[in-house]
Amino acid sequence: KTKDFYEILISKVFIKPDVEQFWLEILNEQTLPFCNMWKSVHNFWKSPDCVQLDFKLMHNRIFTNVKLKRIGLMDTNICDSCQSDIEDLLHLFLDCQMLVSFHDYINQLLVKLLERCETDVIVTQGYRKLILLGMSGKFKSVNVVFVNYFLSIVRLCIMKKRQIVKRSTLNFNLITFFKYTM
Repeated sequence: KTKDFYEILISKVFIKPDVEQFWLEILNEQTLPFCNMWKSVHNFWKSPDCVQLDFKLMHNRIFTNVKLKRIGLMDTNICDSCQSDIEDLLHLFLDCQMLVSFHDYINQLLVKLLERCETDVIVTQGYRKLILLGMSGKFKSVNVVFVNYFLSIVRLCIMKKRQIVKRSTLNFNLITFFKYTM
């Protein structure tokens, strides 16, 4: 049967991606629901840009300034937006000082989106993990698919802002850009 073949394939051939260990270390977690996270990357309701970005993010394949300097394509690994810190993956999506007001705004929206949830998802799953990897699990009164779509758009807007800042000195309002993108 197909089901038996699939079980054999998974148990004997499947190799865990190395990136799973990266995420456990970077988020300081013992375990993460990787199966749910991989499923949320490829969905028909996401734009191709969101799917591509989420795939690259899940596989730690986004060319931050740290990676670009390491391979000799950049002279510096400093963030182009804030001009003060090293631009690694966490800095790019979470820690840049130019994103503080945007993250405050997104956090407020997430609180509203998740207000009917029986558990405090932002606390249990963590804001940083939600922004980077999306929401995992099933919750009553919460459309997890929509929340993950929302979070994909958040990541896409952050990345688009970075690309625009990298190519020009133009600095625009990320909150307004996000509203138009949604």
